[in-house]
This record gives sequence, structure tokens and C-alpha cells, in this order.
Amino acid sequence: MRYITAFLLSLLLLSTLLLSTNASYADVPSLTKEQSIFIEDYIEAAQEKDAKSYWNLIHPKSRACASKSFKEFAQYNFLRTADNLVNLDIDNIRIEEANMPELQKQVAFLYRDKAFLSVEPNYTFSSEISSEEPDSGVCSLSFSSYIFSVPVAFYKGKWYEVLPCGKDNLEPYLAKQMQAIAAKEKRKDELYESVKQEQWDIIDPILTKDRSVVTATRMLKEKTGISLSEAKTIIDLRCDKLAEDQKGK
Repeated sequence: MRYITAFLLSLLLLSTLLLSTNASYADVPSLTKEQSIFIEDYIEAAQEKDAKSYWNLIHPKSRACASKSFKEFAQYNFLRTADNLVNLDIDNIRIEEANMPELQKQVAFLYRDKAFLSVEPNYTFSSEISSEEPDSGVCSLSFSSYIFSVPVAFYKGKWYEVLPCGKDNLEPYLAKQMQAIAAKEKRKDELYESVKQEQWDIIDPILTKDRSVVTATRMLKEKTGISLSEAKTIIDLRCDKLAEDQKGK
């Protein structure tokens, strides 16, 4: 999936970078059977875009302390990255020992001191996911890179992802962030709908024949007066639509 809002993207990048900081590689040559099952279930949940199955992979103590809004936020975050997670290669998972004091600091930073870890992870599972989207015949070939990184703990014979518990002041913070996300999604849809068909008649051939996303983005910016970043978002949406149309032919 191409689109991650600024807040989610920053949160994902920060959590990826921070949760892998100051961790040492564990002396584990490969995943155990139970660890492999966890990763396989994670990939399956991503393939099915099944938020409920994903939530079942969260540590029971993390689930118990999660408010309804935090659960919705975590599931939303998972679904937004599901298209990247389906390319996760179980053979390339790295296992790093977790540093609980450092992780607590990182969670406090990520959530503005409004959350904490109530469960001590044993390890962090991580992997770089790189993929090339199939050639749809429109726009340019797309390559993506995503860092998978989750702290995990062993509990009653199974491995689970560990999520933070929120403090009393987390709820208004999450509500504000989700409102901002909804506003940006609405703005994106409104911008796309505002592009006139005669403008697409000029831009579409650039995407389908020349396959130049850069040229099309600049053209859309000139035609509509929107910002370059907004134009790029709209062009990405158009590429997806054109690719779907191409599949239907």
C-alpha cells in the first residue's frame, strides 16, 4: 500500500530505528518452531488483511491493557502496512536481544511519555523487506523497501508481539492523531475528485505512454496549483486506478 500519513510514517520509521538501537545479536542461528509459527501467522494476517488475526498475535497482557482506541489504532497501523508485510521472508528474520530499559525510553519518546511497556520482550524480530511491484503497463516500475521490526515475548508456549500500555493521558493524544489522519485522508480524496477530466486527458497519456510519474506530477501541480507533495499523492492514486483498469481489460 502506497499511502501512509505523515504521522504514521514518522511513527513507523522512528519505532523501526529506535527499537533496533543498542540491541546485540542473539546467538540464535535460526528461528525455533514456535518463532516460525509466529512469523507465518503474521504474514497470513497481512495477506488476508485480517486485523482480528493480527490482534491475536499481540501479547495477552498488552491486549488486556489496551483501550478500544489504542486497539483500533494498532490494527489500523497494521493494515496500512499489510501490503509490505506480505513480502516478509521468514528466512531473513534477524533475532536481537531486547534491552528493556532502552525500549522503555524509546516508547516514552514515541508516545510523548504517554505509554510504557508492561511486558519485557525477549527479542526483537526484524527484517528489511524489498519488493518490486508487478509491471502494470502504466506509470513506472515501483520498488519499495520497508523495515519490519517488532519486540516479542514468549508466553505459555507461544510468541507474541509486545505493544505498550497507555497512561491516562494517551486517549486524548490518540484521538487528536486519528482526527489528523482522517482529515488528511479526506483532503486526499477531495483533491483527487477536484481534478477535471480534461486535466486527466492531458496527464493520463504521460502515465500510460511515457510512464513518467515525475512529469505527470509536475504537470498536475501546474494545472491545479496544489503543492508538489499533494500532486505526488494524487498521481500515485491515479496510477493505482489506471493499473486496476488495465487489469480489467
